[in-house]
Amino acid sequence: MIKKQMKSHQVHTLPIDVAAIEMGKIPPHALSLEKAVLGAILLQYDALDDVKNILNPECFYKRNHEIIYRAMLRLNAQRKPVDILTVSEALKQTNELEETGGSHYLSQLTLEVGSAAHVKYHAKVLFEKYILRRFIQAGYKITAAGFNETGDVEEALSIVEQEMNEIAMQIAGKMDVSSLSQILPEVLDEAYKRIENIRNGKCSGIRTGLIDLDKITNGWQKANLIVLAARPSMGKTAMMLHFAKTAAKSGHTALIFSLEMSKRSLASRSLLSESDIAPNRFRSGYMSNDDILQMEKAAGTIEQFPMPIFIDDCSDVSMSRIRAQARAMKKQGKCDIVFIDYLQLCREKGTDNRNREQEVSAMSREAKIIAKELDVPVILLSQLSREVEKRQKNGVPQLSDLRDSGAIEQDADLVIFVYRPAYYGAAVEDKQGNPIDTTNYGELLIEKHRDGACGRVKFRHNVGMTKIYDYGGSETKNDIF
Repeated sequence: MIKKQMKSHQVHTLPIDVAAIEMGKIPPHALSLEKAVLGAILLQYDALDDVKNILNPECFYKRNHEIIYRAMLRLNAQRKPVDILTVSEALKQTNELEETGGSHYLSQLTLEVGSAAHVKYHAKVLFEKYILRRFIQAGYKITAAGFNETGDVEEALSIVEQEMNEIAMQIAGKMDVSSLSQILPEVLDEAYKRIENIRNGKCSGIRTGLIDLDKITNGWQKANLIVLAARPSMGKTAMMLHFAKTAAKSGHTALIFSLEMSKRSLASRSLLSESDIAPNRFRSGYMSNDDILQMEKAAGTIEQFPMPIFIDDCSDVSMSRIRAQARAMKKQGKCDIVFIDYLQLCREKGTDNRNREQEVSAMSREAKIIAKELDVPVILLSQLSREVEKRQKNGVPQLSDLRDSGAIEQDADLVIFVYRPAYYGAAVEDKQGNPIDTTNYGELLIEKHRDGACGRVKFRHNVGMTKIYDYGGSETKNDIF
């Protein structure tokens, strides 16, 4: 039968069950584990949180198990409990209860498992079985395309690529397909929280430490990649420390990957940022008794932050290592926001055949994946190209100045430039056209904001650029320059 269909030159996909009968083989599956996973979810609602990011309904080999799992996901999306009664009712409403075996079958599922302790492992096994079945399906599609002598070779190649790409994306966990009706309840919940936060004067994200920046961004948002870019000596690291300390002070654990400065250097700058000690006196040791008291007080203040700031200063760092370390810290509850200082110092292994632009593009994409996977803000520091220096008039950075790759702009949810006009001798005026004193003055230029407005946030800093202060008067894009 199979040979006849192939000789008919029709591009055709054979159903798995037909393939099994013809070849005398049963496709990979594990019905006992399917029952165990569904039973664990019915016994312990939290088990669904461990499973839903691994299994799609199609991963279940048995049709009634797929239907039951879809009902569980619908209930979960609606913030309803998942148990025998609620699942039975949900299946009854869609006229699928009898097809799945009825309430009696749901009760039997709970007898297949003692606890939900191994549900995540069982889910991974089921996913692997599903991928193997997908290979079989893809194989039949590709074989049929190969026997289609009247077909276009380019079309056949397209079928091969499409099948392999879909499987690869599923293995990478990137095919998380949901209906709008499943997603909307979560979106509405988030919208109501934002409304409540705004009315109560709160941020929906992690506070930035600059009031005007919070007004524009509503704080650092989960799963966002924020690129903080500038030329050398503009204050990227100082601004990063300000953001990290603010996060720790507001009850969020910060994780810093410092590729440029050592742990001790960052700790020293943190002490200076909590005191009024001049950097040159601190580094030389010519400190007064008052300086010493300030230093000790600053250390005590940092130790009393509600949450800690963790620093990894390994010099040989790849984005893959950062991802693994951040994931491990996240599991321990020690990673609410990630800082990477800075992108161009990262190196990826196995990229010898790539040029620098391709390598930076890959790392930028990896940083975005880290933000999405861990559901935390990732603030990625980046250098700007020398093109900025050629603008003798004011040195204002542009998106095209992002060094080594345009993919940085593409992957980022927010692109913020640190700009100090005094460095270039540039004059700055306020909205009324009055000149602004640029001594110890800086600006954060928000040039890309995927979920909001662009704009300019003014700030003040001390002489050593160790302390950052609010200035007041944030401006939307239409008010800039």
